[in-house]
Amino acid sequence: MFIKAHGKNYFGNYLTINGGPLLLLLILIFIIGRYFFGGILSGLGSPQSQIIIANYFENNTGYFIGVGVVFALIALLLSILNISYPIIYLDILSQGKQPTASAIFKGIKARIGRFIVFVLASLITFLPIAALLGGVSILLIIIIIGIPVAFILWAAFSCWGFLSLFDNLTTNRNFFTALGNGYHMLFKNFWAHMGTTAIFLLISFALQMATSLISSLINALVFFVTGENSAEDATIFLIIMFLLSTIVSYFFSSINMLAHGMIYYSCKEDEEKKTMHSEIDLIGTDSE
Repeated sequence: MFIKAHGKNYFGNYLTINGGPLLLLLILIFIIGRYFFGGILSGLGSPQSQIIIANYFENNTGYFIGVGVVFALIALLLSILNISYPIIYLDILSQGKQPTASAIFKGIKARIGRFIVFVLASLITFLPIAALLGGVSILLIIIIIGIPVAFILWAAFSCWGFLSLFDNLTTNRNFFTALGNGYHMLFKNFWAHMGTTAIFLLISFALQMATSLISSLINALVFFVTGENSAEDATIFLIIMFLLSTIVSYFFSSINMLAHGMIYYSCKEDEEKKTMHSEIDLIGTDSE
């Protein structure tokens, strides 16, 4: 089992590479929550709340823009590291080498350009398909019986995207070739591959719900102890909710990519076995 054999190394290197950007992002979330939401919520109880909030935004425009830009850049960097990490880790492992933080970071750095191209190309391929799929899903959801079908479609679509990204970043194939390979891998064992993605989507949803529930319980506990729910308490509640949600989201997305890496390499292994058998059969035919 992967976690048993490589879990310590995987998560240790994950924290080494992603820990710094994640910590910076959490600090920014705290700053934004403490001063942004705190300033807004503190003015809601006033009769002149609209004027107070308007003045608050006007007096802190530069702060909001600056923090927003820094937040977006760190979130973008962390997303690239978080998504690329499992792909590069498994790529190094497949070569029979022990992944190290320096080797993984070097691999991510070498593929940033390819990653950006994949994201940009996805805007003209995956995005229109997602929009069409969204429209079909709405129609299916209207018919209650169609909800499972809509969920299966989204799980299959997500699995296709993950497998295509793996193929694009671990080989020298171009975007559209990787897209075709991802599609082929998905339908190699459709129900198993789609089912894996569906399970992870459900777990992700459950974790987000659990995070919200924990935050709500903390807020209720504060109210029970203090007997009031002030603006400061509401701010603390929102900050805790965002912090927990961010940690869970990034950590689980890495696990999700790791699971699809298992699918990707199992497909490659099956393909290599078929190729080897074909070559053996061809040698036997030639010898006759």
